[in-house]
Amino acid sequence: NTIAEFGAWLIYQLYRLDFGFFDLVSKRAFKAYGQYCVMQLESVGSSLYSTFGGVGRGVDFVSQRFEEFMGSLIDEDKNKLEASKRRNQIAKNINSQPMNLLRYTPEAKGILLYVLTRHGFWDHLDYENYGEKFTPDIYSDRKESVIWVLRSIQTIAEWRKVMCRMSPDGRSLAEGGDKDSTVVLQEQHLIRFLQEGVDRVEDLFIAKEQFAAIYKVLKVEIAWGYALAMNDTPYYQLNSAPNSHYPAQCAFVSCVDDLTLLG
Repeated sequence: NTIAEFGAWLIYQLYRLDFGFFDLVSKRAFKAYGQYCVMQLESVGSSLYSTFGGVGRGVDFVSQRFEEFMGSLIDEDKNKLEASKRRNQIAKNINSQPMNLLRYTPEAKGILLYVLTRHGFWDHLDYENYGEKFTPDIYSDRKESVIWVLRSIQTIAEWRKVMCRMSPDGRSLAEGGDKDSTVVLQEQHLIRFLQEGVDRVEDLFIAKEQFAAIYKVLKVEIAWGYALAMNDTPYYQLNSAPNSHYPAQCAFVSCVDDLTLLG
């Protein structure tokens, strides 16, 4: 898939800059790729690429489709129950193929967290939100997918950017404001969502524990020359310094294949 290959290259270049300013592609194209990533999650197993007619339709068409897509997901004035079910499907698709998140921009991850944590009266009426276990766990699929998104974050700099981009369009919530305060507020919002459940006291403890466990392993600086991996894996934690052999043995493969090569 051409877009998947482009995404792998794009995100690794962004990682090299520790998710700072990026000028190798236009801002409009970069934004369109993030929007494509979010929309692709609802159609895992089918080709959204063919829907766009390849790259020929351009970024304006992607942007238009994205606005329609988000409207159907978060519009509380119509099709409320259907919107809940669609958010659940996105969560299930994330949980079934979480490694795809490693190719997502911070903006796309922020949008996903915004979508996944939206809930209200109609979400409570949706029986699918209570899971399949004997003891109901409300939003279990969405909670799991939120954790996957957080596990895909590579550095503290990316974490801060994702928190600030938890909006319908990935726009920064801290524009002209205090980024530190915005990050704290969004972290608290995520913890409150993960806390949702029958035993709210116990769930709050679990939510805070999960959150802290993820944040404390994040790298302060990048480890250039290694494949990206979920931050809860030994591969991520072991490769904490730049690879002196890169790019002499450059091969964009999964971390599992990379381990085989190193062995």
